[in-house]
Amino acid sequence: MTDTVTLSTPLGRTTTAGIPTLWCDLPGDYTAALVVGLGARDLTPRTAGLHHLVEHVVMSRVGHVTVEHNAASGPDSMSFWATGDPPRVHDFLHRVAAAATSLHDITDADLRVDRATVLAEVGLSGLYAGIGPLAARWGAAGLGLADLGHAPLLALDASDVRGFAARAFVTGACRLALTRPPLADLDPQLPVGLPVRGEHPPALALPTPGIAYTDDAQVTVSFLVGLPPEHRHLVGSVIRETLLRRLRRASGSVYGVDIATFQVDATTSSWTFTSDPPTPAVARDVLRETVRALHLLASDGPETDVLDHVREALAADGTLVDARRDWLLAAAESEARGLPAPSRVEEIPVIDATEVRDAVAGLLPSMLVTVPRHLVDDLDAFEHLEEELALEARVPWRSYADMSRREIMIDLAGGGARTGLASALVASTGTFHKGRFFGPQRGVEICLGPRQLVLVQMGVKVQVEDVVLMGDDDDGDIELVTRTGASVVINPRHFRRAARPWARFVAALPPDVVRSKRGADALSAVSGVD
Repeated sequence: MTDTVTLSTPLGRTTTAGIPTLWCDLPGDYTAALVVGLGARDLTPRTAGLHHLVEHVVMSRVGHVTVEHNAASGPDSMSFWATGDPPRVHDFLHRVAAAATSLHDITDADLRVDRATVLAEVGLSGLYAGIGPLAARWGAAGLGLADLGHAPLLALDASDVRGFAARAFVTGACRLALTRPPLADLDPQLPVGLPVRGEHPPALALPTPGIAYTDDAQVTVSFLVGLPPEHRHLVGSVIRETLLRRLRRASGSVYGVDIATFQVDATTSSWTFTSDPPTPAVARDVLRETVRALHLLASDGPETDVLDHVREALAADGTLVDARRDWLLAAAESEARGLPAPSRVEEIPVIDATEVRDAVAGLLPSMLVTVPRHLVDDLDAFEHLEEELALEARVPWRSYADMSRREIMIDLAGGGARTGLASALVASTGTFHKGRFFGPQRGVEICLGPRQLVLVQMGVKVQVEDVVLMGDDDDGDIELVTRTGASVVINPRHFRRAARPWARFVAALPPDVVRSKRGADALSAVSGVD
């Protein structure tokens, strides 16, 4: 039986083949989607990117389709949709369900072409992790896993695909979203089952308001948001419009300002505002202007014309069929994850400038700014800017900053193992290795112990318990990814007499974190990646 919530665009709910179904009767071409409420955030570091591979595997088994269709995967979900004649759209969804439930017999050989296709999409750089704004806040867990990209892609196997598909493609983990009332011929068959998801992990215990230097290409500012759900769209839009006017229209420092939002849990969302300064000098200006604009919003509130413009723009968006369809898909995604649906696009909250000001002020304690490493050309200038803007640097590495000289000696000599000074110096297990004279690491020194790697020049270390993913590539480069989302790429062959100490360090790692990147060159030949 179908019951309808009476709103300006009625939202209907029913069940189709055991799958909870949301629908709105919208004008225009018919669109239907199967939304799966698992994504990158539901994986582990050793399976990062698996949701994307599964999306491709399913679509490769769907066959030729004669209506507009596509699939997408992201931090929160996977979705499969088609637009056009209802019988053909429904045929597509039936094929998706059949393909998804056929993965129990998939083999490693079957994955070769789909893995190559994903590699062609993300490029060779996609095989390496990097800190972005999400990993800077959560590390290599939850939403932070989205920044690990596809680091273990080449080691993902058929058992990984089968395991994830068995969790994802069950009735309780999925939703159907339709832009017309459901018809009797819609009958996608999925196994009956409940979603299997854990709670989102807490943010890293690092300071905020803070600044982190990342491997992304953009400057970002992000917040944790606990505002009333009906206020979020307007407040977020005011922040974006304010930054856009300051950074683009007033100075031409960036091309655009984008916003990405994710629901962390039932009460909290994550907002990330992204801009794209072209040079280091401009990046410093953008960072300064971004933080100043936010503090001005928090103290004086929005300019009248900004607030009026945002209200008018949101009201206009609420009349668009595309906006209502997008809301329907977002509502299906949220409900598939067991989270409340976002506020309706046609519901504009009646809040004034003072309430917007107070809302922004409440966001500032969680502010996290990120700047691309390649735009940091002058460390002193950025350190002065950190002090000027009252941002504390978030360092995702273990360091020696709070250790005495004696403690440092014990740590280096003991190779990361707990010991006393005398025993550490008498039976030293930490060894130092300089970069080879004619190699790319000339002038660089590392220290290797049975339980840690020390990057001497940086004064930071990676201990075996920190490592959540390790992968070696065809060139012998080895990437270590830590729980905090930080990663380092090192080639032991470029350091003198490092082979045995390196092998001892690797032997101490949990075996399940080792996932090779080898084979990228051969796979690139299949996909045509340069």
